[in-house]
Amino acid sequence: MYFTKEEQQLMKSIARNAVEQFVLTGRASDGEYNLGSDDFIMQEYNISEIPEKLKQWHACFVTIRKNGELRGCIGTIIPHNPLYKSIIENAVGAAVRDPRFYPVTKDELKNLTYEVTVLSEPKEIKYKSSKDLLSQIKGKGVIIKKSFFTAVYLPQVWEHFTSPEEFISSLCRKAGLPSDEWKNLTLQVQVFEALK
Repeated sequence: MYFTKEEQQLMKSIARNAVEQFVLTGRASDGEYNLGSDDFIMQEYNISEIPEKLKQWHACFVTIRKNGELRGCIGTIIPHNPLYKSIIENAVGAAVRDPRFYPVTKDELKNLTYEVTVLSEPKEIKYKSSKDLLSQIKGKGVIIKKSFFTAVYLPQVWEHFTSPEEFISSLCRKAGLPSDEWKNLTLQVQVFEALK
């Protein structure tokens, strides 16, 4: 999966434009928005000029930072829209729906930066031991599931850990499982790659 620098810049621009238009309309406070309306979000773009790669269905995450600190991150693992629409939906979601943060305000817009992470299709891995599991997940995005418990980390989350053991233990805690659950070899594990 490869995107040119121009396409990557366009993806960031679409994310920024979506958030700024949404916040500036005053509708961010009530959380009601119509993401099916291309004419609302895409005013600055001619749909026919959107590159074909951005019209293909891909899952993505949009991360918003304020002065370098996380300000919101929302995304999907499975594609359910053309990429440019997923960017719009997740950018607005990261700005106003991330439960860890209050909605982005007009005064913050000038201090925000945007990162779009496009995901490959998740693939389930089979592993025979803890060591096998750790070797297969290293450096990748990881989704774990057990019963009703699930959690995901993007590949860039590896930057915050010094070992695969720390990474998977933290992911287990995020899912609401004991941190050493991965040692029981009972997790369903999928991996994916990403273009940041």
